[in-house]
Amino acid sequence: MAPHSIPPSSSPPLTPYNGSHRQEHHTLSTTDDQVFQTQYRAAPGTANTPRVHITNMAALECLRDVGLDRDVEQVSSKGHCMVHTRWCHSMAGEEYARLYSWGNDPRRKGDYEMASPCQPADIPQTLLEPILIRHATHNKFQVRFDTVLTSFSKDDKKGRIVATLKDKFSNLEYKINTKYLFGADGAQSQVVKQLDLPLERKPGQGLAINVLVKADLSHLVKYRQGNLHWVMQPDKEHPQFGWMGIVRMVKPWDEWMFILFPNRDCDPNIQATKKEYLERVTDFIGDDTPAEILNVSKWFINEIVAKRYSDGSYIHCLGDAVHRHPPMNGLGSNTCIQDAFNLAWKVAYVEKGIASPALLDTYNTERQPVGKSIITRANDAFRDHFHVWDAMGALPEKLEDRRKIVDELASPSPQGEERRRRFRDVIT
Repeated sequence: MAPHSIPPSSSPPLTPYNGSHRQEHHTLSTTDDQVFQTQYRAAPGTANTPRVHITNMAALECLRDVGLDRDVEQVSSKGHCMVHTRWCHSMAGEEYARLYSWGNDPRRKGDYEMASPCQPADIPQTLLEPILIRHATHNKFQVRFDTVLTSFSKDDKKGRIVATLKDKFSNLEYKINTKYLFGADGAQSQVVKQLDLPLERKPGQGLAINVLVKADLSHLVKYRQGNLHWVMQPDKEHPQFGWMGIVRMVKPWDEWMFILFPNRDCDPNIQATKKEYLERVTDFIGDDTPAEILNVSKWFINEIVAKRYSDGSYIHCLGDAVHRHPPMNGLGSNTCIQDAFNLAWKVAYVEKGIASPALLDTYNTERQPVGKSIITRANDAFRDHFHVWDAMGALPEKLEDRRKIVDELASPSPQGEERRRRFRDVIT
């Protein structure tokens, strides 16, 4: 079918969509006699699994600035729901340690409250994305799902970009003539690929498997409240796909994400049945609580950042397109939101004539170093856990060797006391 083309026109003020995070989308801006923006996503709808969740104070301040604080407040979990991070044998079993997290330590809580009008919150991606999409559509954005950016070209003389898109439902291909292109299209970013943005890569840290589970664990967390629970069972045999894992609260206290870490030498293409996943989930729960698997997905622990985020003043990339890392320290969606906020107000200032286009060059200058620092911090935080696993005896391959260390950890002996000291040191 012949592509449809929208002709170029004048350039009145424009405000780009500034709330999206970890969404495969492209924001294109066209202008006629009014502000007109369109967001394109390859996915058929908003996120169907709650991949990201921790939202820090800086990201919440961005959402507050655009008037979404009350909407977010209604769907978020705070306070007692996320007071601790724990290490345990199972959700019902022995607890090895717990730490205050997300600003809940009484010794530091006042510092957090003085630093921001917002409090850290747990907002699953499945609940936050619809809020962002609704806000966009109520503010002159058109949102198109099942739409793929296939290519784009630049007309430097006219200062325009021609983007070719394909509707996956109708197979219709059409063109949009736009002034700006914002590529927030995830780890497989077409914008990053076509621009050939240089990526700084370090060796990845393997495979992880998300198992979304419906199970009422309220009886197990009444006195063990927290949103992250590391489950380690070094004294037991384990399947290749689930050496250890994290049980993460999604909705208190009946929806959970069981994040499984396979053996370090595990085939990344490993397949397990739903029954096998359910057996591992039951091991991690530790009692006969009924559980239902809602979804299983795989992801890889990356350490990748683009060396530059922009191509001139009118094409910019943000989010997972330019920084990819594990979820440690809750840095993923927060950095994505802050990328968008930084870019949004600058584009608005340029379009309103308050600032020159040179202001847009500062987006890359300011945000790329942040992206580099957060992918390093997130991966360092993951690597730090190896010291915990070593102290707890989770690393030896042979079961008998692991059991000896577990026995030593509980032993009333000088060796046991030394191992417990090591464990305390690496935890804190």
